[in-house]
Amino acid sequence: MSIPPSPRSEGATRPVRSGADRRRRRIGLAGRYATLVLMLVVMLGPIVWQFLTSIRGRTENVYDGVLPSQPTLDNYVRVAESFPLLQYVGNTLTVAVLAITSNLLFAAMGGYALSRAAWKGRGVVFTVLVATLMFPFESVMISMFLTVREMGLVDTLIGVWLPGAVSVLNIMIMRAAFLAVPKEVEEAAVLDGAGEWTRFTRVFLPPPRAPSPSSASPASWAPGTTSSGPCSSSPTVTTTPCSSA
Repeated sequence: MSIPPSPRSEGATRPVRSGADRRRRRIGLAGRYATLVLMLVVMLGPIVWQFLTSIRGRTENVYDGVLPSQPTLDNYVRVAESFPLLQYVGNTLTVAVLAITSNLLFAAMGGYALSRAAWKGRGVVFTVLVATLMFPFESVMISMFLTVREMGLVDTLIGVWLPGAVSVLNIMIMRAAFLAVPKEVEEAAVLDGAGEWTRFTRVFLPPPRAPSPSSASPASWAPGTTSSGPCSSSPTVTTTPCSSA
């Protein structure tokens, strides 16, 4: 019984690219890199300009060239001496860490409940949550403040963090990630005797590791870490954006 020859043994070779194809590919690659560099300049340009302006001397003009002629850090020293900047930065980091942690936890739990847990009214609850995205933060800011005041959390870091403890957008991101897990995987876990909590922590949480940074990034913009969020009148719990608002 003879074995049919493989295509490679018959002298099959890969198609050879012509010189025009290689040039076209190089031009396309160069265009993509040029676009990325342009986007980098547009995004980082203002930040670099602000930094270079901040290290100019008091006698220098902002428009006297791009680079400062007498760079100095005295401006930062005067700012640090004018008000407790380091304390404000520490408060901002505390609120940001709390917001990221709570969003990752509660968004994962909410996404699982809206995607895998079977209960009546799940679709109605999801529709209501999506509808809340139409309301800007400014329209509910006063009601959030009244709620925090009734809880006795005014002028506390918990009161600054609480309005951004969980975001509907992050719940939707985690819900989409959980829906992408094949149903056969969940059924296999059920046959192995895995309970609800075991399936949530051992089956569904590991796959959405990629969407987790997507949930963490908007969480760092939670109210209290931006100038549009709630600000405290107490210097001990003031955040950096609120200090410059």
